[in-house]
Amino acid sequence: MVDTIQSLETMVDTTSSGGFTQTFITGKGEKIEILPERLNVQQNDWIHFVLLACLVFITLAKFLFRKDLVRVGKSFFSMRESYILERESRMFKETYVFLLSTVFVLSFSSFCFLTFKQMAGYSGDSLSELILFGKIFSVISLGWLVKNLLIGFIGVVFKTGFASYFHRVNNLLFNLNIGLFFVIGAVLLQYTTVKYVAVVAVVILAIAYIYRTVRNFMIGITQSGFSYIYIILYLCALEIAPVFIGLKLLYEYYL
Repeated sequence: MVDTIQSLETMVDTTSSGGFTQTFITGKGEKIEILPERLNVQQNDWIHFVLLACLVFITLAKFLFRKDLVRVGKSFFSMRESYILERESRMFKETYVFLLSTVFVLSFSSFCFLTFKQMAGYSGDSLSELILFGKIFSVISLGWLVKNLLIGFIGVVFKTGFASYFHRVNNLLFNLNIGLFFVIGAVLLQYTTVKYVAVVAVVILAIAYIYRTVRNFMIGITQSGFSYIYIILYLCALEIAPVFIGLKLLYEYYL
């Protein structure tokens, strides 16, 4: 007991009021330095406003077009619901379609940007990151527009107007639904330190992309007289090739 006490430092502080003694005993062990964990605090403040805009558009769509949003969600799993939704409304002129399409483009661009930062270890000042985001946003927006124009052109050339139009509707409904997934993924990438979020999100996205491709193939074969060769050529030219071209450009310029 004496040896134990002698191995300790004793500091005695006697208070003037009350007449009692306070004794603090501390050990002489090694100092343990505790440092706070560095959180994922990023300087690209503009991304907060992009994600906030997505949440605002989703909220507006939810309160103003609740029934339409429920049907859009069902159309992701049901081809029949997609046909009904397409016949009862002019999809490309609806206000909720504009809101959710904006969410898709903004959230997809944010998701690609943040995924690239995490997986490639990219870092730069706020301006350079904003420029990179702008490039991604432009490519996605123009790519979507050009793809729809090409599908319409193919429909005119091969005289498959209904199949081509419904094919565009199917892609639109898919994008409206998957945009919500991109919002969640972008929020997790930006505000959490959870590892492998980007990898898991990319895997889920790949599965959803394959699912959409299968649905597009089913739309093609339901069109009487539509050659399987044309369907395969279409899938290679407008669905598969853009993905590999994008990955190639990304690898050449940023990796």
